[in-house]
Amino acid sequence: MTVMPALHIACTRAASLGHDIGFVSATSDVRVRTHDFTFFEITATNKLNPPLPLPAAFAPRTHLEQLASGFSNASGLTTDDQGHLFFTDAAMHRIYRWNAETMRAELLTDQVPSPQAVGFVAPATLIAIDLSKAVYSVDPHTGAATKLSPAQTPQDGTILLLPVGFHNSMDTLVRQMDRRGVVYAPRSNMAIVANVANEPRDLFYAPGSKTAVMAGGNWQPMLQASQWDVVRIGGEHLAASEEDDATYRINLTGLKSLDVTPFISRGGSSAVTDVAGNVYLAEGQLYVYNSAGKQIGIVELPERPSSLAFGGSDDRTLYIGARGSLYSIRTAAAGLIKEK
Repeated sequence: MTVMPALHIACTRAASLGHDIGFVSATSDVRVRTHDFTFFEITATNKLNPPLPLPAAFAPRTHLEQLASGFSNASGLTTDDQGHLFFTDAAMHRIYRWNAETMRAELLTDQVPSPQAVGFVAPATLIAIDLSKAVYSVDPHTGAATKLSPAQTPQDGTILLLPVGFHNSMDTLVRQMDRRGVVYAPRSNMAIVANVANEPRDLFYAPGSKTAVMAGGNWQPMLQASQWDVVRIGGEHLAASEEDDATYRINLTGLKSLDVTPFISRGGSSAVTDVAGNVYLAEGQLYVYNSAGKQIGIVELPERPSSLAFGGSDDRTLYIGARGSLYSIRTAAAGLIKEK
């Protein structure tokens, strides 16, 4: 890294911004948000560029709007059948409901200890995955929360609520499906010292439904997910892995098997698709790709995005959860209708 004599790199200032920014130039205010890089050069001639234009995937004359702020990390976004938005703030032990009429984030419940993410299951249940290796059902109207117990036997026609945006590698999800586990070295979540075959898995069903969360062993990547989707056997979805820095197409071929194929060589913690085939990926910024995997634009955000969901009355509002705020922007095409 080359540094001009008159240039100052504000590492301490960057650290105060949490995980959003890696480096900040105190001279030009140029910021580096990328988590991983091998080389970059900052000189005294660096300057901030003008904002990038929005790609055609967004509605004409739309703009990024900050809806609410003051969160430790707005994540785990999901919407119900009417397009109502719900999201989590795990560090503050809260699940929120966004009220589009009053334009306010309302506390739905604080009775789930550390809700990492929520997923909606029809007809009217939120499933919250807690960092304590527990699964809760939450009433989306009253906020009443109940800790779920694992089922004794799988139901015929079981549908899975799967993590499709997570900080771990894709291999952790494949191991969960294959009933393969690992033993880590003491005080490590990376150094594998042993493999486990036929590791037990539990199914936690949403009340009155055949949709379940499957978990067991070390629960990776369930505990590090920022987005969930309902996936039927035979259904194909996109899944983003931040650790792999890649986004994949996954196909649920059975309750014990998952086919995985690469889609694009950019990862993140959330990916959603509209009916036109455009893919929106939350990484350091909001990246937009077409159905062929070609990047067609970038939306620059003031904070690192962590989770995405389509909602609103016409499913053309793209909600964006970020570090301390909730944002939205209007798209030209509606979000792809998901299984509920």
